[in-house]
Amino acid sequence: MAKIITDRRVYLDADGALVEHGDPTAAVLWSSAGREVDAEAADQVGYEPSTQTTTTDDAPEPDDPGSCPVNGCDYSGTARGLAIHTGAAHKGS
Repeated sequence: MAKIITDRRVYLDADGALVEHGDPTAAVLWSSAGREVDAEAADQVGYEPSTQTTTTDDAPEPDDPGSCPVNGCDYSGTARGLAIHTGAAHKGS
């Protein structure tokens, strides 16, 4: 089955229609940026890749912030949607 990578956060409203991030009718997250989804599922909900082009200077922030504000944390990304924080900085906190 063909897959695509979504380029932004999109939601479904209560009627199952695809809406953009920030739309007040958004009821449930359909996909976040960078997620792999079935192309057929994307067609079914009407997902189209953004036509907006970005440069590295104005690229949107990813869903995964890529760092931890705790000094000494060895942040290593996410797994199954959960942030992975290791290191002595988080011991006992």
